[in-house]
Amino acid sequence: MNTDSTANVNPTRVEELWFADGNVVIQAGNSLFRVTKGILAARSSTFCDLFALPQSGDFETVDGCPFVRLPDSAEDATAFLRAVFDSSFFERPPNPTTLSDILGILRLSHKYDVAYLRRRALLHLETRYPTTLEAYDASPTAATFDVTNHSDHLLVARLAMQVDAPWICPAALYSACCANIESICGLDSGDPRVPDFLPKAWIIGCAKQHQAYASRPSYYVYIMLPSTRRTCLRPEFCIEVAAKLVDLMAVGDYRAWPDPLKTWRLEATAARPWCGHCLDVSRPKCATYRVEWWSCMPLNYGFPSWPELLAIRDAALS
Repeated sequence: MNTDSTANVNPTRVEELWFADGNVVIQAGNSLFRVTKGILAARSSTFCDLFALPQSGDFETVDGCPFVRLPDSAEDATAFLRAVFDSSFFERPPNPTTLSDILGILRLSHKYDVAYLRRRALLHLETRYPTTLEAYDASPTAATFDVTNHSDHLLVARLAMQVDAPWICPAALYSACCANIESICGLDSGDPRVPDFLPKAWIIGCAKQHQAYASRPSYYVYIMLPSTRRTCLRPEFCIEVAAKLVDLMAVGDYRAWPDPLKTWRLEATAARPWCGHCLDVSRPKCATYRVEWWSCMPLNYGFPSWPELLAIRDAALS
């Protein structure tokens, strides 16, 4: 029999997605949406097939409309449906958005086969997790969304793997591993969103390996070779600064270690800058190191090389 019903106790209408002319009511979590079948079916092959199924005589209705329950979260469904029905809500980069909206839209556009929204969400993620070093250097100003918790980088990497977008993962994992170990695992904030979706031992081991390599004393010894010191403008001072950096690393202070891909910042290291000559000699060495690290980064995290990842990306976004 036809019965007007609700699936949960006191579900709440999402007013911006409750259209008077809507002809289907969707529930996700404890939120209700009244939208238009035709538009949703035109965007999503999954909903198109669902709405084409013959209805039995005892199908549920809400406000006289067919009723559909989704197993997705209310937050994800709200972002996804707003992107479908409001063209100004989730625009292409460089328009700003939020990480939670990107992840919700990516998750459901992949699940329900809305290709243009999936592509758009991935392009937003690429503004912070790019595939080239040049784009990575530009990402602090080019990114269309903010990340406030280092564990968010791991959530991005997990979802990227689930939606067949592995080219997002190296930069996301790298960004996560630039934090201290506790932040990487979400342990310092007790982040409940960080389950064991990746082996925690692998995450910690990967982070420690990255941190140790990035901050190894030999790196700073390398950029301050004896040949440099012979022409140094302030040899005693620059040697003292280098010694301070080595001491910093020797005590195992993971929180103080620098990001190995960060744009040259030796001027800001320690209390005072290096001399100008040492900076001029060391900059190209640092640039070479950064290029080498970037080239190896996917392999460090167990992914194919950048050329292979780019081929996957081009095929997925074409």
